[in-house]
Amino acid sequence: MTTTTALIKSTLRPGVNEFFGDYPELPAEWSQIFTKYTSNMAYEKDVEIRLMGLAQVRAEGAATEFQDIGEGPAFIYRHMVYATGFVTTDQAIRDNLYKAQFPSALKSLKSSMAQTKEVVCIGVLNNATTTVMGDGVTLLNTAHPIINGTVANTPAVPQLLSEPALQDSITRIYRFKDAAGMTKRFKARKLIVSPEMMFVAQRLFGTNGRVGTSDNDISVVTNMFPEGWMCSSFLNNKNAWFVLTDVNDGLKYFQRDPLETKVWTDEVTDNVMTTARERYSAGASDFRAIDGSMP
Repeated sequence: MTTTTALIKSTLRPGVNEFFGDYPELPAEWSQIFTKYTSNMAYEKDVEIRLMGLAQVRAEGAATEFQDIGEGPAFIYRHMVYATGFVTTDQAIRDNLYKAQFPSALKSLKSSMAQTKEVVCIGVLNNATTTVMGDGVTLLNTAHPIINGTVANTPAVPQLLSEPALQDSITRIYRFKDAAGMTKRFKARKLIVSPEMMFVAQRLFGTNGRVGTSDNDISVVTNMFPEGWMCSSFLNNKNAWFVLTDVNDGLKYFQRDPLETKVWTDEVTDNVMTTARERYSAGASDFRAIDGSMP
């Protein structure tokens, strides 16, 4: 698509008071959810390790039972190139009477790239019940496989956001086991909600007392989320909510190539060509980094 004078005809004549539609940028959401890393490879690979499990009773005179220590599932981050651009004719640039007022197309280009990254990253959460991970199940699942069992990071029956739902989530997180079935102590740190759920979240976190009861009880929710809550504009499921935990190797963003913009003039047409490209990947390694529900 080429921007010609026909597409910006109002800029060619006097009398326009203002061009509107150039709104302030949204603050970055992905960086509040994903841990950023850099990469110089075609892809990155995370591999879960399986360590020692519980010791077994050894009968008198019997041999010690040995355990296997080894690799578990692998999680691949394939870096993709995201690019876009626009073309403007030389005549459209020269004849524009409102260069100072007309929104910068280059600014719009960077906005497009920034919001694309939001969609890609939050897509990991939007597809949490459909995309299969390296361990053979979806990110939110009631049966993540471990040695001699499974681990759930979502309720068996999807729950709407509420105090009881968050209590159940915190309990599940406390019950998480490692790959060998050993109990570990994981904790909730931040709640992520959709715009439709932010009012519920505000009620839950906006008071030190319990919500919707006359009892003089303290809220068990407020003090168990040290990073509070945030609303993501890019969550598709209006009832979705997610709890981030303190697990390190969880939701990851790999920057392969930073954002680059190029502007050049085509020698044949004199059209001004502007492009932007960036290469990155986003995903999840350890499912224990998140709990949640998508009713």
